[in-house]
Amino acid sequence: MPKTDRMPNAAQKGIASIGNRHYHWDAERQLAYQWLSRPNSGTVAPDKKVVVREDRTGLTYTFIRRR
Repeated sequence: MPKTDRMPNAAQKGIASIGNRHYHWDAERQLAYQWLSRPNSGTVAPDKKVVVREDRTGLTYTFIRRR
């Protein structure tokens, strides 16, 4: 069965950003990543947490950085 891409930016190979909120879609693994970047850093590196949604199952995982 061929893989399907249901996300609107599935063909995009990079990271989509709106302000300091960033999104990435991994079509091969069917994973959607979302995070806030560090304020005033000028990078897309995550600040404190990354939320990953597994599209096949609908499960959501949250990864939090320890300080």
